[in-house]
Amino acid sequence: MFGSGVLLVFGLFALAASHALLASGQAKLDALNAEVDDAQARYQSLRLDVAELEAPDRIVREAQERLGMVPPPEVTYLSPSAALADEVGTAASAPSPTSGEAGERAAYATVKPYLTGRP
Repeated sequence: MFGSGVLLVFGLFALAASHALLASGQAKLDALNAEVDDAQARYQSLRLDVAELEAPDRIVREAQERLGMVPPPEVTYLSPSAALADEVGTAASAPSPTSGEAGERAAYATVKPYLTGRP
């Protein structure tokens, strides 16, 4: 009888100890989950900040206000004439030596006529 009472007390003590360990583990798990939630909220906030900083409207505004840039009065697109495009295409497709100084001179000679009047 005394042995069964000691066994019962020991069993109840073991049950209480395991319950205490389970409760402390759950408290640690809850704290970690709270940290994860905080980190995820911070991450989302930082992603929003990055998106706002990358917004084209903000970049244009900063360029105009802080850097003093202004939009051009008009945009001009340049396109070569068909004859010039054909001439350059023919010159580019011509075989040229690529080894050493001779190859560099030949390449420069091909391009030189188009550089006249430029620095």
